[in-house]
This record gives sequence, structure tokens and C-alpha cells, in this order.
Amino acid sequence: MFWRRILGGLVVALMVGVGLISGSGQAKAASLAAPHLTNKQILSETSIDGPGLTKNIVGHEGERTMVLAWTGTDPHHHLNLLTSRDGTTWTNKRILSDTSFVRPAVERVTEMSGGEVVLAWTGTDSRHTLNVLWNAYNNGSSPMKKVTFWGDWSFTAPALAISGDQVYVAWAGTDPNHSLNIMALEQRTLKIIAIKRYLPFSSIARPGISIGPTGNLLLSWTNSSGRLCFAVANRGSNFGSATVSSDTSFAGPDFLAVNGTYVGDTTTPAYWWAWTGRDAHYSIHVAFNNSAAWPSSSSKATLGEWALGGPVLGYRGTTNTVVLAWTGTDPGHHLNIGRVSAA
Repeated sequence: MFWRRILGGLVVALMVGVGLISGSGQAKAASLAAPHLTNKQILSETSIDGPGLTKNIVGHEGERTMVLAWTGTDPHHHLNLLTSRDGTTWTNKRILSDTSFVRPAVERVTEMSGGEVVLAWTGTDSRHTLNVLWNAYNNGSSPMKKVTFWGDWSFTAPALAISGDQVYVAWAGTDPNHSLNIMALEQRTLKIIAIKRYLPFSSIARPGISIGPTGNLLLSWTNSSGRLCFAVANRGSNFGSATVSSDTSFAGPDFLAVNGTYVGDTTTPAYWWAWTGRDAHYSIHVAFNNSAAWPSSSSKATLGEWALGGPVLGYRGTTNTVVLAWTGTDPGHHLNIGRVSAA
């Protein structure tokens, strides 16, 4: 019963598959091509794992800032941040004193709400404890605050999402099943509102979470057979049964719900997935759909890019574009940024 507080503002009904309509019901263009990559950039920054990227903030309430986070290749593997206001020029680098052996997850509240950047990561302590940092740039309307959640451990990176006044953190545990867990935190204080451990889903890699167009929480992961999965939570804090695809990966997938309603975007498909394949090069795959059903083969593409760890997705509402970020398999493991389109 206590857990039912966690998703109190989420969608009333659970509609898995074709029942989930696109972007609050607006019509989407029927003529769409397979996803393809444009505007690729190779940054000078390098990482030991894939990056983290803010998902769905740009365009909301005039917001323009997207944030990229990663774990550096320096000897101690410090956490790093960059920001961009146009999706092309990345500046305002910040190196934190905190360290990790995998990527951090990152989100940001809108400028009108304070503009704070939130990070979540797995520590380099012996138990690999979960950490969350509020106001990572220490420049918002509230003080910086870090919380280490002693007793919550993970063998991989956590996932992060923000909806309303709550911060959601998901992670795969160190129990024998590597069960998925999720908690909701208050903004600014990072006090636990509610927590649910040992969901009926197990993952071999980091999970992903995203906020759907109606506020519903979307959870994605890679199961013990390597198959990509996702589930949707309803207002009663219950997840529907997992949708299990035939696509496979060694890394966790990323699942993005595009909320284009507030910027009048009626063309960008509502749901996007990105993952690396199990081929020798770890090729990046991208897929989309206008419902939360797993995409058909005509809506999938292998991009011809290779990644260390899984790629991540974000949405720029100012330009109606979906952004893809990944760490390359080049010897230096440089960060890469591009746009994926179905137009």
C-alpha cells in the first residue's frame, strides 16, 4: 500500500501495446522512413562506458539546455558533465569529485523550476552503493545535496527520470536474480517518498526509465536471455506484464517516449528504442513506433555505428529532433552525438 504513493500522478489506466496512443493523442504522420542518423559529431571527451543524456526537457517552458554525463577515462574515473543549448555546441564542462565504474544517469528540471541537474550513479565502494546528487552544477535555486543510499547496491548503472516534483531512480540489484528496483524521491531533499524492491523483472545490464506522454512510467531492461523487454506502470503502482522482444543485447536498451504535444510536434514518432546488438562490433540499432508495442522490422534500422555499452536517447522539442548519444569503440572511446530521424 505504501508503494502506491510513488506513481500517484501517473496515468490512470495501463495500456500496453497498441492501446497506448501517441503523444497525448495527436495525429502522427503515416509516411515514415526507417530511422537514420544525421549530424554526427565525435567529441573530444572519452568514457569507460556509455553516456547519460537528459531525455525530454528541451522545449518545455522555453527550456533549451540538454545535459550529457559520463564517467571519464582518468585513473579514478570521475563523473563529468557538459551542457548544450543548441544540440551541437557542448560547453560548460564540470568534473565532479565523485567516481564510478559505470556511467551516471542524468536529468534536469526546467529553468523556470530552478534548472537543477540531477545525477545518479553506482559508487566505487566495495558494495557499489547507489548515489544521487541534486544540483550537480551547484547553480540552481536550491543547494547542492548528495545522498548515498546505504543498503541499495548495483552491479551496473542506475536510471533516472523526473516527473512533477518527484525524482525516480531505477536499478538492477546485486541479489542472485539481479532484480529491478525503483524508488521515488522528493526534489531538493532527496528524501524517499516510497521504494519498491525486487520487482518481478531481472536484468543482466542497466535498466532504463522514461516518462510517457501522459505521465506513465516506462521501464526497460535486458533479461537473462539477453532479450530486450519493457513494462508500463499504472496509477496503482503496478507494472503490467513484460513485453519481451526477439531483439537481443549484452547491454541495457534505452526507451524514450517523446512528449511533443507542448511544442506542437505532430510528426516525430511517439516511442523510440535504442540498443547495441550481439554482433562482433556491437552495432547500434534504433527503432520507433507510435504506440508502445514493439516496433516492426520496417521501423528498425542498424545505423552502421558501434558502441561501448548501450546508446541513450533524448528529445529536443525546440527542433523536433531525437538525439542519440553513445561511446565509440575507437581506441580512445570518444563520445558521439547525432540525430535520428524517421522523416
